[in-house]
Amino acid sequence: MLPDLTPLREKIARLETGGPANLANHQGHHRTIPLGLPAVDAALPAGGLRRGAVHEVMFPHPADGAATGFALRILSRMASPDSRFLWSGCRDDLHTPGFVPFIDPSQVLFARAQKMQDVLWSVEEGLRCPELTAIVADAAPVDFTLSRRLSLAAADSGGTVLMLMPCRYPLPASAAMTRWRIACAPDGCWQLDLLRCKGGRPGSWLANPATGDAIPPHARAAHARAA
Repeated sequence: MLPDLTPLREKIARLETGGPANLANHQGHHRTIPLGLPAVDAALPAGGLRRGAVHEVMFPHPADGAATGFALRILSRMASPDSRFLWSGCRDDLHTPGFVPFIDPSQVLFARAQKMQDVLWSVEEGLRCPELTAIVADAAPVDFTLSRRLSLAAADSGGTVLMLMPCRYPLPASAAMTRWRIACAPDGCWQLDLLRCKGGRPGSWLANPATGDAIPPHARAAHARAA
């Protein structure tokens, strides 16, 4: 007798459409995380990042802190007094006092690994922990099979994963809900490039995280003249 694949097909269908696989894990929570950047949120399905999904945040250089700032902004939008986060990676230069404007560092469990395999293992284990609000991983680009497995695990548990990764070309195939390329720009701004988004619209913005302004490329010249 052939196995019944209906539950698996339903889980995959929910993942592809951005819906949570386990609604019980989302009781009392919004299903999306608004970034507080209205122009960017308008390009995302339901006005924000989908919870219960994997989001890839790529950066051009390890010394460029925009991706870390972007991840902290997302965590701040999810944070409550009861929130707990996991931040896993091999880096030894993470400046935790810089977390203070965004979230309380005491709410973050920092896991420093020796190998990238251990980072990815901690992500999978973290998705099994319902007490964690979100997981951030300083990771290398992963192949499609692993991104698919993490995405299915996130959809099943309702956990949200932010993968901070160096931007390398050609970009590997991925099952992540969104893929971003983020870099520092002048005057404390970020260059935000939404490369792909299931159910959303890719786009590019010059974003000021302090004011919430996000300007598309065609409007930058007029904005500069007005400034």
